[in-house]
Amino acid sequence: MIYEFAVEPALVASWHDRSAYRFFDGKFGLGTKRALCRFPGKRWRRLVLGEFQKFFTNPEDKAKKQAAKKRLDALIRHLEHGSTQRNHSWNQDSNWLDCALCEHARRPFQGIVVLQSPDGVDLPEYILDATTLSEEDMLWNPPARSTPREASELLTDITPLLHHVRNIRLIDPYFDCREDRWKNLLLGLLDIAQNGRAADESITVEIHTSVDREFDRNRVQDEESEREEAKLLVESIKNAVSSVLNGQTKFYVFVWSDRNYHTTEKLHNRWILTETGGILLGHGLDTPGKGTDDPSLLSKNQWEHRCSIYAKESSVFRLVRQEIISGET
Repeated sequence: MIYEFAVEPALVASWHDRSAYRFFDGKFGLGTKRALCRFPGKRWRRLVLGEFQKFFTNPEDKAKKQAAKKRLDALIRHLEHGSTQRNHSWNQDSNWLDCALCEHARRPFQGIVVLQSPDGVDLPEYILDATTLSEEDMLWNPPARSTPREASELLTDITPLLHHVRNIRLIDPYFDCREDRWKNLLLGLLDIAQNGRAADESITVEIHTSVDREFDRNRVQDEESEREEAKLLVESIKNAVSSVLNGQTKFYVFVWSDRNYHTTEKLHNRWILTETGGILLGHGLDTPGKGTDDPSLLSKNQWEHRCSIYAKESSVFRLVRQEIISGET
């Protein structure tokens, strides 16, 4: 899946040297299994640049410093794509690692990556030392598994993702909260995604479903019957989630159709799309079910393509109904 790592500003600053960055090149961002967390969000860039100054204390290195600063600025812009941000109260006397540990206690990171572990200090296993880090580290590189089609099992797999994202799109053309096999997973997902958020940290959840499967059994599909079915779908979702949504969650439902419409795409596959990447689900979001599923990470190009299709302004499918359950447009 996709895991969030807090990365020490001093480590990022060291990446002005491409040899220091070599191991981490391509390891964070869209299409990878890791999201770099800019922590603390509002000060992260400033802290990185402050640490950068410590690498160039000799006035005679001015030209070398300027070139390194240019490389670091470009790298920071690159790293910000597909990254996350967590805010934290801060003062000049704060120690970054101590603050990261406090934040981890509030809402866990997958790991905290530091430039180098302090000498003589016994640190938790989720503190990862950049000087010794390798792909064999299972915290850094968690192995994929075949996931049993139980709500608890799928939620276990996506919990690291739900902890750090703020925008969640659930795409399943068969999604229907009139049946517990979809409703139970959705309620569990909302519980995880909303829990532990800061007071100023809102999230957005979208359900993208379809009416088409209701017309696969010789039932006439016309505009009136589509509207009636879409209304029932939306009402079932609203009834399921209204009592569990908190004031920080915006919740939207989109009901689509690919019939009687000129499109080369088909409403069939199931995805979870977020700002840090996307996951393809072979079977769907309904649980329990027979067997196992192999959730697969989307590449950056695949993620961009699916995000453009499943958007409120999209014209790839025909929009039957759009409903705001909680939040504003």
